[in-house]
Amino acid sequence: MLDASDLLQLALRDIEATNHEAAIAKLTEASSLESGNAAIHFLLAAEYAETGHHVRAAEGMKHALSLDPELHVARFQLGLIHFTQNELSSAAEAWRPLSVLGDENAFSLFAAALLKLGVGHRDSAIPLLEKALHAEPVIPALRGDIERALNNARNKVSAEAEDDSTASLGDALLHRYRTPDEH
Repeated sequence: MLDASDLLQLALRDIEATNHEAAIAKLTEASSLESGNAAIHFLLAAEYAETGHHVRAAEGMKHALSLDPELHVARFQLGLIHFTQNELSSAAEAWRPLSVLGDENAFSLFAAALLKLGVGHRDSAIPLLEKALHAEPVIPALRGDIERALNNARNKVSAEAEDDSTASLGDALLHRYRTPDEH
């Protein structure tokens, strides 16, 4: 029988292969074996987000945060889930604790920029996105999303696209954001 660590490693391979259903099955089993492991719950929630199950994803992110309130990536993703649903006040509430990370943290800066984009303040969002692009933590998927948001903000879009900006931008940004040292 596989233990939670083995299942986690197999799930990470499934995630890399974009085999979401297999990853969800393995992470679900791993979470039942190690119910107090915030990282497993976070990855499971991220897979739910990746497959469009936003309610389950939000619940999973909240559970991961209840186990580890310092799991900033889960807090960012929880806010991003709300952002994709055009729930800006819920996104702001989820992201509020990230402000303690300061103005040198990519999660904090990106969250602040997305909130500005959500209300159409591109000019004030662009400097935050530029700063976020060079801030810690260095996570390739996060950097790619910051670049996409920055390019989107810099481009003049039609009034129709602005009306749906949080949902379309947010859906393109939902990722797991594993740090390079995670296995």
